[in-house]
Amino acid sequence: MIKRLASSASFIIMFFCTFYMTDCLAADTATPYDAAADSIAGFLPEKPQGLGYPITDRDAWNAVRSQYPKDVERIVKDAEKLITTPIPEAPESLYKDYYQTGNRTRYQAVNSARSGRLSTLVIAECLMNEGKFLPAIEASLADHLAYPSWVLPAHDQNAEIYDGKAVYADLASTAFSWQLATTDYWLGERLQPATRAKIRSEIERRTFAPYRKSLMGGDKYNWWINTENNWNAVCHAGVVGAALALIDLPKERAFYVAAAAQKSEPFLNGFTSDGYCSEGLGYWNYGFGNFVDMAETVRRATRGNVDWIREMPKVRTVALFGPKMEISSGIYGTFADCAISAKPDSLLLSRLNEQLHLGLPGYSLRLAPSLPWNPVGLGLFGFPVPERSNATDANAEHSTDSVEKVVDSASTTDLAADASSVGGIRETFPDAGVYVFRPEMDSEHGKTCTQRTDQLAMIVKGGHNAEMHNHNDVGSYTITLGGKSPISDPGGEIYTSRTFSGKRYESNVLNSFGHGVPRIAGKLQKTGAAAKGIMQRNLFTDVEDVIYFDLTSAYDVPTLKQASRVFTFDRRLGQTKEAQRKSDMMQTPDGGLIRIVDIVEFTEPNTFETAFLSYEKWEKLTEGDEAKELEFRIGEGAAAVRVTVSAATQADDANQRLRFTADTIDEDMMSCQKPTRFGFALTQPATQLGIRVVVKKWTESTDSQRMTDWLSANGRGVFMHFLPGSSEDLQQVESFDVEALADQLAAVDAQYFVLTIYQNSGWFNAPNAEYDTVVGWQPGERCAKRDLPMELADALAKRNIRLMLYVTAQTPNRDTQAQRAYGLKEGPADQPIDVAFAKKWAKVFQEWSDRYGTKVCGWWVDGCYEWVNFNDEIGQIYGAALKHGNPQAIVALNPGVLRPEWKPSDYTAGEINEPLGIAMDGRWSQGQQVQILTFLGDSWGRPNCRYTDAQWTEWMRTIRAKGGAVTLDANSNMNPDAGAIGRLNDEQFRQLQSIFRAVQEGE
Repeated sequence: MIKRLASSASFIIMFFCTFYMTDCLAADTATPYDAAADSIAGFLPEKPQGLGYPITDRDAWNAVRSQYPKDVERIVKDAEKLITTPIPEAPESLYKDYYQTGNRTRYQAVNSARSGRLSTLVIAECLMNEGKFLPAIEASLADHLAYPSWVLPAHDQNAEIYDGKAVYADLASTAFSWQLATTDYWLGERLQPATRAKIRSEIERRTFAPYRKSLMGGDKYNWWINTENNWNAVCHAGVVGAALALIDLPKERAFYVAAAAQKSEPFLNGFTSDGYCSEGLGYWNYGFGNFVDMAETVRRATRGNVDWIREMPKVRTVALFGPKMEISSGIYGTFADCAISAKPDSLLLSRLNEQLHLGLPGYSLRLAPSLPWNPVGLGLFGFPVPERSNATDANAEHSTDSVEKVVDSASTTDLAADASSVGGIRETFPDAGVYVFRPEMDSEHGKTCTQRTDQLAMIVKGGHNAEMHNHNDVGSYTITLGGKSPISDPGGEIYTSRTFSGKRYESNVLNSFGHGVPRIAGKLQKTGAAAKGIMQRNLFTDVEDVIYFDLTSAYDVPTLKQASRVFTFDRRLGQTKEAQRKSDMMQTPDGGLIRIVDIVEFTEPNTFETAFLSYEKWEKLTEGDEAKELEFRIGEGAAAVRVTVSAATQADDANQRLRFTADTIDEDMMSCQKPTRFGFALTQPATQLGIRVVVKKWTESTDSQRMTDWLSANGRGVFMHFLPGSSEDLQQVESFDVEALADQLAAVDAQYFVLTIYQNSGWFNAPNAEYDTVVGWQPGERCAKRDLPMELADALAKRNIRLMLYVTAQTPNRDTQAQRAYGLKEGPADQPIDVAFAKKWAKVFQEWSDRYGTKVCGWWVDGCYEWVNFNDEIGQIYGAALKHGNPQAIVALNPGVLRPEWKPSDYTAGEINEPLGIAMDGRWSQGQQVQILTFLGDSWGRPNCRYTDAQWTEWMRTIRAKGGAVTLDANSNMNPDAGAIGRLNDEQFRQLQSIFRAVQEGE
């Protein structure tokens, strides 16, 4: 009986609300949307239909639970916590804080928590279907429905809405209307009848009614209805989504769909004809993403009969904006108000990829990878079951008998096989003046242009200074390398009341000071559409892209005749380039080359300055802040670039110098970081001025490169673990057959040989007085009397084979007497070390280095592990000691298997156990010569052969082709009955002959 009364009350309230909204719509005069609405109404179901499924459809919700078990567990736990905590308060003082301070984030954070609380409770209730969260849902709904404003303070003019003086809609209120309507659709009669009635009356009052009024020209508000920016799409999506889920009569629902279809035209027209979004990539995700969500919602509601994504011709062009903005490896152009980490939303691109057959690799998601924690997102991307036709549930309180749904193509349609139209060496947006330049494909390793992080790539911008979400940034650019942007556009700032006011360009990130563009005659760029970057000409080829921009109109300088910026992107590697100026002839380095040349001409002498920006660590390589040429290292590791800045005047004024300044852009950035502005001003005013910026991939200094050239050119070496472990074994040092080993190494055509002097046991195969004195050993007691390395060096030199030696970063770890003497913790393991220890231990190294001098060309230092507190400072101490006798000796500091190398290393220690799956992109790794060390046998020093000759040869050729070196560890004979002490194992000797000769022939 109670249930029947509740149902009756619900029917009365629903009838009243339906009559009320129908009456409001009927009161309006005939509209331009009626004919389209009549057609659309015929495709809509009789009852309103939202995204997803009502709570009564347990098959659908159980499928969600099965698809996202861990996410479901988390969201239910969060919901359980929420029912024991109060609703976040949003008092009037917090809402109006914006008007006193200009701060947007304090209120918006609380508002987001409030709507997020409702989403969490609703989703948890639908997942579990236990009624546990319904009281908290009702309380949260009551709080929202009674709150004076769903509009954000920044969009509520002088708090008119909060104070009840006006009613209009914004981004937040329309989105929340859609969330509420979806909540009502899902929970249905689980909600109190009065709550459902209040949802309808408040959405009607706050969203539908002001929308209709503005649509008919009777309201000065809701300007977004005809705008070209993201507000149009976002607000229309909220209105249409709420209408489809909430309004009873199909004709009324169709009215909102028809109006949105016509009013979306300005939004799409806001993109240039080549699809460029001047609001930036973040707003493409947001604005265009909401348009696509709205279009998908309409498509489902009309059973596929209304499909804006396929029907509106410009959608495909706009859809390609996101992927075309990729510079390299997930880094995208982030001009305008955009976080520097922005990238296309993967679900958005996946839907567009399938429905428009874009052929984009990697975008094939049919479901969200994790459970969306908001009703609209879950309805769009969270249900793993296809939409079903005429779904029924005999036991459901909210019957879906008449709810018909189109099959979701994202669940059932096969991926299109069309070839992708993006991802080549170049992307162009000529209408916007934006160009992306990428390296060539790496066919050998199957890498596309965007996947080549080992090469420079860039994006440049002409444009104008009246774009949507405009920055004064005509001529700006971003350069990428190694998965980062060592030179970058700054992105956007955190919004305040200043951001969208007449004071916008007081911000040093929104005006041109915060961009890598010139300052001319002391002036920044001006604002307005007349301030343009005009592309005068370009030369695009497979090997080089050159583009000329005229920036003159961007500067309000009466004496300025011409301001030009020329970008050159040279993707050639290691080829001599003839430049226009003789002084600019250079070798295009590995990694490519980028040149930015600014030239200005005045009617009378004036000043000129240019700049670039970076978020990365940097180092100035030139002494002083004033010079003819300034050089910098920007970034770290594989992402570091060498930047050279010099004067480029036509007259080559001998007195012209550059003055350098580094300024932090001290604004609150979306990235939560503050970029550095590198400014370069010419010291002498003149009528013709120019500055050249050249960017190359960072490599170590020329001296360092020369020191390792021999290793790259002759990268076939043999390593030997010859390690006495007792006083008896020490006698084998005396028996070591130096000549026999040298003959074998010559026979296999080894170019260098690495010998261990000692390791863990505490017995050394070379004398060292420093060590004996500190530890207290007698000569010959632990250190061999015979100087084996010295004799080997002489024998190998006769055969043109170099000698390298192996040492460890600390005392032998099984010699407690040595550990105690050097102040280490005692025990049979590597012990923690520090700088004080390193300075003492380095004296042992220096004795050997001074003794052997140029007879030893390199050192391999083991045990340089983070867990023993090894660091770059210790590495510098060891490197200095090991180079003391031969400054040209090269050093590797072994950090462990497949770990990042220490900076003081000249070449990589390269310890690898399983080599055949290892590849390399080039000769250098973090500025160090690549060398790989692995073993021929089953493990280090074992006598067998684990791979075939062909396997070793094929792999080693790939390393050598890139300039890398390979060192193979072989077994050394320590049994006099098996032959000469120190000889290579016979089987491994034969294999080394085979693979080294084959590799040499291949070179």
